[in-house]
Amino acid sequence: MNEFAEIVTHRLEEKGLGPGEIEGFVRCVTVTISDDNHIGLEKLNRRLGWLGWDTVDLDYQTLQLIIASFEAEDLVGRGYTPFQWFEHTYNPCQYGLQDRQE
Repeated sequence: MNEFAEIVTHRLEEKGLGPGEIEGFVRCVTVTISDDNHIGLEKLNRRLGWLGWDTVDLDYQTLQLIIASFEAEDLVGRGYTPFQWFEHTYNPCQYGLQDRQE
């Protein structure tokens, strides 16, 4: 995980998300902004609310950190899609989630 991803994780934990939720939230953010590169923060939060993330108010700084995390490893230049980037950057094994039982 790059430094930006660590900061994003910390900021989202402060907003009340757990490690498993962070993964899903970041995935929704990356897919949503990849569909509309010029989406505003208010519209992004509204769309995230439609996806069930209505309790999380994404702020501008955290959004920029998510984008910076994506760009930090030049994953775009290497042809990663948002989903592949998510899998590469926010691997559940890093949090020990693979050992948890439902």
